[in-house]
Amino acid sequence: MPKVSEPTFAKLPSEAMPLPLRDRDEISLGAIFSLLFDLKRSEGRALAKLAMHDYSSKTDLHAAVRDIARGSMDTFICVLRRKLARHNIEIVCVSKIGYGLRLSAREKICKLLAKHDAAVIRAVKTETPERVSA
Repeated sequence: MPKVSEPTFAKLPSEAMPLPLRDRDEISLGAIFSLLFDLKRSEGRALAKLAMHDYSSKTDLHAAVRDIARGSMDTFICVLRRKLARHNIEIVCVSKIGYGLRLSAREKICKLLAKHDAAVIRAVKTETPERVSA
């Protein structure tokens, strides 16, 4: 009977593309952003709203944040922009519509999530030895 040795694992190239992230709702994504970017809970929820939609109006962001007075949203966005600037992520103003993230900012967020996300599992198909019947 052939001996079964230790399992072998396929090696991934170091420049492998980030794997797709699992689906999340805005609340869990907000929590992840709070941890990843050192944000307050409300700031993480606002970033999640921006990341999951092409753009968000002040009303949409206020509904997602909930902890901020409606008149303070401009200041809130200014503080969030300053915190995200450390990570080279920019929130842009979409004239007469609201706020959004550029494609480059979304890509940076996805790369950081892929790098630090515990939920990403690299599934690699390996050959398993066939069993020999006795």
